[in-house]
Amino acid sequence: MQKVRLRLLTLFLGCGAVGWLLMRYQASLVVWLLTEALMLYLAWAGTGAIALSVVGALGLIWSATLFHGKAEFLVWLGLPFTPAQHWATELILNWLLATVLIFNLAFTSQWLQIQGYRRTKAFYLLAIVTSFGLTLVQLMRLLLPFPSYL
Repeated sequence: MQKVRLRLLTLFLGCGAVGWLLMRYQASLVVWLLTEALMLYLAWAGTGAIALSVVGALGLIWSATLFHGKAEFLVWLGLPFTPAQHWATELILNWLLATVLIFNLAFTSQWLQIQGYRRTKAFYLLAIVTSFGLTLVQLMRLLLPFPSYL
């Protein structure tokens, strides 16, 4: 039971990071819904959905590149990068986060079924954890005053 909690906590934190990135990029409702649909599909299909999920995540990241003109997240660290280097670094970090989260979610889905959870129960558990992780950051942002660079 402890391993299940640890895996679900890792997924929750990863989804929270994705939610924070979507919020900072001021993603539209369509992007939020596509991200949620991608996570639900991955939670249901497990490791069989990794390839399609990676392609979908790459599409979302590249669309963020097209519609969001400047780098935001690493600029305030004061690194001696040009704007293009900041943007490239952010893209790589976003892609790494998406890839790690995709593999984590896919293998957690499979692992829960090996542990004795039925497929529907594992799906509902993962759907709740990922959805709550995505939306909690947005709710915290609305309710709590954070500095502008967060």
